[in-house]
Amino acid sequence: MRTALLGMVICMLLAVLLLGCVEDTENKAEEVLKMVMERHEEAKLKGYKGIVTITEHLRSGVQTYEISWAVKPIDEPTKWKVEGDDVLYVCNGTTYWMYDRGERSAYRGNCSSGVIRCDYYPSIEALLKCSQAGLCNLTLEKGELSGRDCFIIQSIKETPCVGSLYEVEREILWIDKENLYPLKIEKVIKSALRTGEMRTVIMVSEYKNIEFNVSGEEFEFIPPEGTEIIEIPLPPF
Repeated sequence: MRTALLGMVICMLLAVLLLGCVEDTENKAEEVLKMVMERHEEAKLKGYKGIVTITEHLRSGVQTYEISWAVKPIDEPTKWKVEGDDVLYVCNGTTYWMYDRGERSAYRGNCSSGVIRCDYYPSIEALLKCSQAGLCNLTLEKGELSGRDCFIIQSIKETPCVGSLYEVEREILWIDKENLYPLKIEKVIKSALRTGEMRTVIMVSEYKNIEFNVSGEEFEFIPPEGTEIIEIPLPPF
């Protein structure tokens, strides 16, 4: 009888301890995300930039591309730049340019509407909102990536969005403990095809060369000589 009672007590204590660990883990994961958001708010005053390598694992194979980006939300509208191998998108707060290197053509317009975001902020903001709304479950571990100590946060979607054409089902973030920005974000994305079939895509974004305190010259663009300039009313998003 004593043995059975002792076993029940131990089970109850383990259950409480395990539950406490889960709750503490969730809270700490949210705290890390909030610290990243706060670091971002500080960086907004001076701007920040970096390079992201995006790898998509598709049914048809693997696609990889690299993009450099810069954001400086000190003014309204936001100054931003996104640059790939062939195309440059840039807004200095008033004028928008899309420059096609291959075609040697440049589209110019008003950039008061439309922003391309290739930095990590949208992912952090969306994940924090998802957790606070109780739509996803967060876990927190500590680890290492590329020789850097990291917080590793995993998010699993608790409630699927019924009828959604695009949904992040699972997400893993490797957060640099010292600088509080993601080194890597891995997403498992489900999307609906026209046939009604669901497709799963794994998208991995790896961030490097993150710099803070960006000069305003970063967002200015002068078309090379001989470039065809085409005026447009608004960015074609």
